[in-house]
Amino acid sequence: MPPLTFRSEDEEAQYCLSALRDGTHEEKIVARERLAAIFARRGLYDEVAELYELNIRAGVRSPEVFEDLSEVYRHLGDLESAEAALAEARRVRSLAQRQPAQASAPPSPPTPGVDSRVIPFPSQSPSRQPEHAPAGAGPGSHPGLAGASGGRASTAAALTPQTATQLAPDAARSPYAAPAQPDTARHLAQHHDPDLEAAPQAADADQTRRAALSVPGPVLVVGVVLFMIVLPVTLLALFVVNPLSLYLEGRAAGPIVEPGADPPPMLKIAPGASATWYLQTGRSVSGLWASPGLELTLAQTSDGIGGTYNVTGPRSQSWGETITIVERRGQGRANQETVVPATFQAPADLPPTGTVLDGRIAGQITAPRLSESSQFNTTSQNVDVPVQLVVVSGFDLWLDRFGNTLRMFFDEDRWLLVTIGAILSWCVLAGGAALLFRARKR
Repeated sequence: MPPLTFRSEDEEAQYCLSALRDGTHEEKIVARERLAAIFARRGLYDEVAELYELNIRAGVRSPEVFEDLSEVYRHLGDLESAEAALAEARRVRSLAQRQPAQASAPPSPPTPGVDSRVIPFPSQSPSRQPEHAPAGAGPGSHPGLAGASGGRASTAAALTPQTATQLAPDAARSPYAAPAQPDTARHLAQHHDPDLEAAPQAADADQTRRAALSVPGPVLVVGVVLFMIVLPVTLLALFVVNPLSLYLEGRAAGPIVEPGADPPPMLKIAPGASATWYLQTGRSVSGLWASPGLELTLAQTSDGIGGTYNVTGPRSQSWGETITIVERRGQGRANQETVVPATFQAPADLPPTGTVLDGRIAGQITAPRLSESSQFNTTSQNVDVPVQLVVVSGFDLWLDRFGNTLRMFFDEDRWLLVTIGAILSWCVLAGGAALLFRARKR
């Protein structure tokens, strides 16, 4: 195919745009270089930088393209990016010198006698082609930011900067030119290049990796501690270890009922489900207590609801005439709260949701108490606690149990014991996962 010549710079730009639409991968690379040279002479450095970056993403990794890009960044005032591009140029040149056998062959010199405006769109390597000064330019001018020898030349002698919208009318009459575009730079920015979409996104990956490494060290450490240790241990403690330990202790989650409360406490029940409450009945040594049993009596008798329900089974006395306790300072085991659990198995035929049932929990509690003379005496007292039962759905009852589980987690020193158990569990899980991952990797 004979080389192509152009009568004007605008006709050359139109042909390059046509090559970007319909040309091969190599033709598009050369077209971007030519357009970059045109835009550089017109002072459109933003478009020049974009063209060089597109060529780099398309696979051009020559030192010259990074040097030209560095020069463009300096014109734009982005000195940090300019230094980074220059450092990449040195690195690529150093790699090429260390591996001369793998370096690409130098481009062929321009054909003697061919006009300086010839574009020999290559079908070989996407390496940079030697540039020549356009006709009419001074000896110090250059078509791009690098000349045929790869050096720099001042843009002071280049053409007067013009906007890319002022393309010459004769470009439309050229047999090689594409239809005139209203804005060359805008058309280039909106150009759809399928080759770039199929190319590897190595540059984007490098940029993401640099952004991740730019996070300050202290912030990174705090993030790792929070999201890889604190958060997993907290979730493990609240959702796994605490409910499991309560189950092993034989304790169900439920609210605490204080005697003498006004108004009476509202306790949730659901049809066919059991609900557990904890009654405070004074103080005793180490919380010890005994009882023949407690009963719940409902006042309503409509719809078959009413009567008496056993909520606390009989519990025999487990202490003798003397009690020996060992406690740390401030533990208060000689005078602890006496907490009696009461479990109500609701019938399946409860009234509709939202119905409030009045009732009373009554019975007798025996416990070893500390007298005013600092003596332990076994005494009995009658319990009569008015309550109100609210009929709710099974899901609402589950939410109430979960809330009471969290409350019990923060009771006394329980949160510390549960958290220690969660940390040990997390260490076992994390260590096992690491060993499994390592075994699969091998």
